[in-house]
Amino acid sequence: MRFDDAAIQGILQARRAIGRVPFPNAPDTILGVRLLSERDIDLARFEAQMYLEAQAKKVQLKLLEFVRIDPESLDREHQRQVLLRAFVDPDSPVEKPTPFFADIAQVRSMDSVLTQRLWEAYVEWQEIVNPRLTLTAEEQDDLIDALKDEALAANLMVGFERSTLSSLVRSLAARLRTSLNGNSTTSLH
Repeated sequence: MRFDDAAIQGILQARRAIGRVPFPNAPDTILGVRLLSERDIDLARFEAQMYLEAQAKKVQLKLLEFVRIDPESLDREHQRQVLLRAFVDPDSPVEKPTPFFADIAQVRSMDSVLTQRLWEAYVEWQEIVNPRLTLTAEEQDDLIDALKDEALAANLMVGFERSTLSSLVRSLAARLRTSLNGNSTTSLH
């Protein structure tokens, strides 16, 4: 089997799927969870920094001074921004999912335990859609063969988000490590 644009799109389409997870402590409420693009992650970082800058200004501190007082504040706000974007109505279309949370204020109003449980659900979803877990050994071999063709490899990779390409490289590196340990016949030469 040769990999072409359609084959790659088919394999990685699961990365764009909306998963279904129960809301912590309310199993009858189902959330949709989706993997965010690099663009979404960057926007979450930007929004987190803008929020903290505004908070620092309220107490007449510079952002660095504010973060020195609470070194984890930027990470916590970044997680909240990710949760706002990652959790959606599970029945909404993949192409334009409906946010589950009304706004960031709703996410910020949750307690730290609930926020952490939702963050863990997002991280678990990342692991579920990771190609290392979904490609069979035969599919990995076919992909490696396709990537050996320089023109085909360039065409296959051009449309993917940075996060998808990073995940693919990690998957192939893991496969290469297995090969070097003698557990596989796959190589990238």
